Parts: sequence; structure tokens; C-alpha cells
Amino acid sequence: EDEFALRPGFRVVGGARLDWSRLAQETIVSPRARATIDLNAHTRVKFAGGLFTQSPGYEKLLQSDYFVDLSNSRGIGLLSERSVHTIAGLEHQFSPVVTARVEGYHKTFDRSIAGRIESPAELAARVGQYAFPADLASSIPAAAQVTTIPDNSGKGSSYGVDFYVEKKQVGARDRVNGWVAYTWGRANVENYGIAYPFDYDRRHSLSVVSTWRFIPRIDLGATLRVASGFPVTAPVGVRVASVLADGASEGAPGSLIPRRDDTGQLMWTPDFGGIDNTNRSRLPLYARLDLRFTYVKSPSSRWVFYIEAINALNRRNASQLTPKLVYDPSSDRPALQLTREGGLPFFPSAGFRIRF
Repeated sequence: EDEFALRPGFRVVGGARLDWSRLAQETIVSPRARATIDLNAHTRVKFAGGLFTQSPGYEKLLQSDYFVDLSNSRGIGLLSERSVHTIAGLEHQFSPVVTARVEGYHKTFDRSIAGRIESPAELAARVGQYAFPADLASSIPAAAQVTTIPDNSGKGSSYGVDFYVEKKQVGARDRVNGWVAYTWGRANVENYGIAYPFDYDRRHSLSVVSTWRFIPRIDLGATLRVASGFPVTAPVGVRVASVLADGASEGAPGSLIPRRDDTGQLMWTPDFGGIDNTNRSRLPLYARLDLRFTYVKSPSSRWVFYIEAINALNRRNASQLTPKLVYDPSSDRPALQLTREGGLPFFPSAGFRIRF
């Protein structure tokens, strides 16, 4: 990477990243560049662009929402994922303490690694395992499913705009400081012959972070986050569950029969539909307020004491919607309910920090 000035107030940085992947057996050169133009003493424009890649590897799957089998990645010719980023921004300093910035971005990605869809032969073999009577045929998952065998079939794009305003603290008498950020964005995937929202597609996201020194020794810090829910694949209904028949071999034709309880009644399970139902629903609106009271004896003190309240309003957010089946006296099958789970509850804490 190297930086040079074309003229006063016009700086350009160019460079390239070199990667070699043993798993993909490929070498990739990723050029990148950015430029900063000072329009005047308080306003500047920024541009940036480049190629970014991610090689296949199990370490990338540790925090992902899916799993693929990479044991034969060389045999199937799996390649690194690619993404081209383009970003432009305008920044203005209204005063020594107030700065505002607006940025827009556009990203394309291709060769995304995902599990490939079942082949016609694989689909027929899986469906052939079900020995369901004709009146329960609708409970057989007959649509093609995603396998754990990876390929580079995914592609898509994302774009959005970000607004940011910051007020800095410049002295002990400055009681309020913090920043506000709002982002609008979209991220879509094209795969399996359909288009659907990316797992982290989020239309709106607002963050407000502020500290208020209402008396000389005590600060009140607040962090507010409000955002649209992430996409989620929700069940479309219920279907009869299956179980391996007595004496049958797993995977053999006709080996799966309807599951029944001890009284002979059918047992049911959520039905997530086919691939066309992927990410068609969304989690509820996310909102969380965190508060923190901080006490310091003097600006030179090495001790800081605090009381903190995470999710101070005890809002029931959800990181997932868990399907549950409940008894429905008016139907021959249970009703489906989605419950919010995974959100952080109200969590108070207290502590101290010492600087050595």
C-alpha cells in the first residue's frame, strides 16, 4: 500500500492484497484504493473501492448460520468468495465539537459458498423413504432441499446509506457528548433459482450513544438501539412427523412411517416449506436501552465506580422465533405458535475499574 498527494488537499491511497488458499488451491490479487478530497477547511469527500475475498474454511463456519462439508472442496473445485465494494462519503465539521457525515455504499458478491440443492435422483431417493398412506401424502417433504455439499452458486448485492452526527467533549465543563447514527440498507441473495433477503438484511438501524455529566463527579451514559428485525425462515404450517420403521434400514425405500404416540395418535412437527420460503418472514422490531451511572472522585483519580442496567426497559427482544405446537380442540392437528427467544433480559450489574 502507498499514499501520495496529487495536489494539496487531494490524497490517494492505492494497494493490493495477495492471498493464497491451500484449500481452494488458488492465488488471488485484490486491488483496493481510496481517495480523500478536501473541499475546504471543514468539508471533505471520500471515495473507496476494491475487491475483497474469503477463502473456504471451517473457521469461517464457526459463527455462521449454516454448515457445509468441505472435506472434498478440491474435488468439487470450490473457489474463494468474492465481493466488490464501492463507497462514497461526505464529511463536514460544523464546529470544533460537532461533525456530521453521510456515506453510501454498494457491494456485489459472487461465488458465495452455500449448500447445493438436491439433484433429481437425490430428491427421488429421499422421498422414496416415506411409506405414508395417501391421506398423509401432503406431509411428505417432496420439495428439493439444500444439502451440506457446497458449491459457489450464490451471488447478490447490497446497498445503503449511513448518516452520522457526533458531538465531542472538549473540556470538563462540556456536560453532554455522544453520537447518533442511522443506516438504511438492503442485502439480497440470488440462489437456487430464487431471490431472497440475506441473513443480515436490515432495512433500518438507529443508534444513539450519549453521556451526560449532570453533577461534577457522576456521569449518566445511555445507549439506545432500535432496528428492523433480521429475516427468518418461519414455518408455514405443520406436518406429520416420521420415524424409522421397526427392522428397517436407515435410508432404505419405505423405511419411514408416520410417527404416533402411545395412544396411536399422530405426532406432528413444524413444516418449514420449500426453498421458496427462505427468509420470507422477519424477527420483530429490536429495541434496547442500556444505562450506566459512573462515579469518579476527581479527573485524576485512578478509581471509577459504576452501576449499569442492560436492557433497562426489560423489552422482550428476540434473536430467534421458536415454533411450538399447542393443542387445538377445534382441529385434528395442533396449532402452531412462534415464541420469542434469545433476547437479552434486564441485567443489572455494578463494578469498578482501577487504572495502574
